[in-house]
Amino acid sequence: MGRRNRNKKQQDMKRKDRGDDRDKDIKRQRLDDAKPDSNQTQEPWGYKMTDKNNKMFETFYKMQNIIPEDEWETFMATMREPLPITFRATGFKSEVQELLKIIKSDFFSNMVDIEIEGKKVDPPSTLPWYPDGCGWQINLTKQMVRKSPPLEKLHKFLISETESGNISRQEAVSMIPPLLMDIKPHHKVLDMCAAPGSKTAQLIEYLHADESIKLPEGFVIANDADNKRCYMMTHQVKRLASPNFMIINHDASTMPNIFLSDPGAGEKKCLMYDRVLADVPCSGDGTMRKNPDVWGKWTVANGHNLHGLQTRILKRGLALLGDNGRLVYSTCSLNPIEDEAVVASTLLQWRNMSANKNCEIRLVDISKELPGLKHNKGVNHWKIMSKTSDVYENMSEVPEALHTQIRPSMFPPTPEQAESLNLDRCIRILPHLQNTGGFFVAVIEKVPRIQQEDQQKADVTLTAPIDDTTKEPEAANGEEGKKEVEYVKKQDRDWSKPEIAPYCSQMKKKRKAGGFKEDPYIFLEETDPIWPPIQKFFNMDKEFDHKYLLVRCGEGKKRNIYYTSPHIKTILAHNEERVKFINLGVKVLVRSDHDDCDCSFRLCQEGLHMMFPFLNARSLKVHSRDIVTMLSTENPFLDNFSNDVHSQAKAYSVGSIWFIYDPSDEAFMDQDDRENGPNCKLVFCGWKGKVSMRSFVPKQERFHFLRLCGVQPQDALFKRGHMKSPPANTQEAIQRIPGTDSMDITPSADNQTAQSDVPAEEDDVQTAASDIPAKDSATDDTESAMDSATENTDTVNDVTQSDNSTEATEAT
Repeated sequence: MGRRNRNKKQQDMKRKDRGDDRDKDIKRQRLDDAKPDSNQTQEPWGYKMTDKNNKMFETFYKMQNIIPEDEWETFMATMREPLPITFRATGFKSEVQELLKIIKSDFFSNMVDIEIEGKKVDPPSTLPWYPDGCGWQINLTKQMVRKSPPLEKLHKFLISETESGNISRQEAVSMIPPLLMDIKPHHKVLDMCAAPGSKTAQLIEYLHADESIKLPEGFVIANDADNKRCYMMTHQVKRLASPNFMIINHDASTMPNIFLSDPGAGEKKCLMYDRVLADVPCSGDGTMRKNPDVWGKWTVANGHNLHGLQTRILKRGLALLGDNGRLVYSTCSLNPIEDEAVVASTLLQWRNMSANKNCEIRLVDISKELPGLKHNKGVNHWKIMSKTSDVYENMSEVPEALHTQIRPSMFPPTPEQAESLNLDRCIRILPHLQNTGGFFVAVIEKVPRIQQEDQQKADVTLTAPIDDTTKEPEAANGEEGKKEVEYVKKQDRDWSKPEIAPYCSQMKKKRKAGGFKEDPYIFLEETDPIWPPIQKFFNMDKEFDHKYLLVRCGEGKKRNIYYTSPHIKTILAHNEERVKFINLGVKVLVRSDHDDCDCSFRLCQEGLHMMFPFLNARSLKVHSRDIVTMLSTENPFLDNFSNDVHSQAKAYSVGSIWFIYDPSDEAFMDQDDRENGPNCKLVFCGWKGKVSMRSFVPKQERFHFLRLCGVQPQDALFKRGHMKSPPANTQEAIQRIPGTDSMDITPSADNQTAQSDVPAEEDDVQTAASDIPAKDSATDDTESAMDSATENTDTVNDVTQSDNSTEATEAT
């Protein structure tokens, strides 16, 4: 190196050192500036607290008389307090009840005399309005639960059960809209603004509420305008493993028409939904307890700016709603401009356009549908305030310069109109009534009118649904056509008819780079060679139609096989070029090539609940103690299990198997199962080797099964080895978990020749010349997505998923 270059390098290093010193000084100065005064209120971590005062907010809501005057101080004091933790138990009813027993006995019973920061903690309580006692509230903040040693056990439990999908941490008021939709298994459901997915998860749960139905006829379509939030929703809803579900990515206000046909029929028709949820974007002043930043950002302009979008979304939702359908409109805002004004203006426009049509829309009285829920009625009158705090009673008072900000639809209806609209049937949930967030809900039904005389239909060009979903009329050829289209654009269109618009005009635009990179959805052909071995190996029921199985790769070996419902398949077939699909189908089979196995695929835990009713082979009935042995020990040998399980396993060759624990099977259950076993059906999948077995269950779901059997997850060390004898009962199986006194790590003489049946000690997910298949890090459902426990916030929407880029790519 020359002298000149050497000197230049030394100068560069000196500059870098000086820059590092400056950076350190800047950081030090920032830390000094961040130190608060001694008289300033602090958060526990040393940060400055958000200023929870907003004069415009107080002036605006005092003027509206939404909160009774004698409750105002209580309302404001509650708004400044942090939001308590709420969650709900999810899943099948029998399993939910078992989980609730554990929650009450192992966690809540110990929280009677706990004190945090010198204050006694109130015991957890059920949400009085949530059905079956499945909703719970803990009057603690998420920070208290995270940092308090007495509550560490509860914190880990909430994280684990949320990861496994058996608990959903969700704000209490957010649970209300899905409950009011009254969903049945045959309903076609649309969630217009679905991300991040907590309400969508509820919709799917209610669709599958009847355990006696193998596969519901209905489905849920979840839409969101934000592409990234759609992918986040994919991971949230994936835990529910429903084949009757899909995610699409569109602007809700210009939601495209979706076509479907009855399975087996060729004729397609425009999809009209039985239930629609419009939880629209809003200013969010009802979430100030959860999001303190809203205090400093709130202005009256927030509601003005969103009013138009909210109205368009509600209109489009009503246009897509079928006869006798129900739409739920909700916001987490208390602003009447975003609430009653949107509902009232939409109802009035419908009446003006649909006076002679065959259906009408009306508000439903829901005051008695959720007994125990405290709420106020909707309001019939409100005032409009500008950014400069000027108040207007009607549109004639508004200066012309503000006409683009304040619109006629924002003002309240006349007294005569208000009486006919029944706006008091809407409900307002105020934070101080039951220690919740703020919320607004309105339920609208579309009811057919009595048969009337046929009327002449309006011109097609004047009955298109809404802007951006309308195909230009055929008459738009030549000068007359151009004038007609121009006239249509200037006039108010009849948005109540969806069938005119075959596609969204946004799809005409050039697709953005990176916007349409999802892998294709390829359904198996009738003669696909991979299906006969699977059908024979598992003795699949004749009711199971493999034409609804799909893969995501067009070439090479098929690694994962997904299953979707018949209606979802027809929707995909008729709309693949027009609708942006993000995710659909549930993974049911994973490739697992093995020389000694006749089938190249194994069962996947994610889709086992959907698949097992159609499986007539490869099942093992197990006792409660066998579940403990299987899930707390890696690769237990066959003679570690009860004689019943051992004899069943010997009848099967090497390959995928599934285990079932069914307390209703009185002939198989023994006294130990009745006394110590869970009182709900459990199914999980695994692999049967020559002399051992293993489970393929995600970590947190494994913990869930063990809890149901009376095992605390921290006791499960997952020892690999051979027990001297199978446990006599469940309690003995549990006692063997923590230590190795009752376990002989050296296999018995009978198993010396089958060392390849047990995974290598240094790597429990790979096998050395083993007949247990190695877990596929790229595709297996049991490992990466659930292995890292994440820190939860106050709602399930904030649960941080583990960073698994391959799983994310595969999901999309």
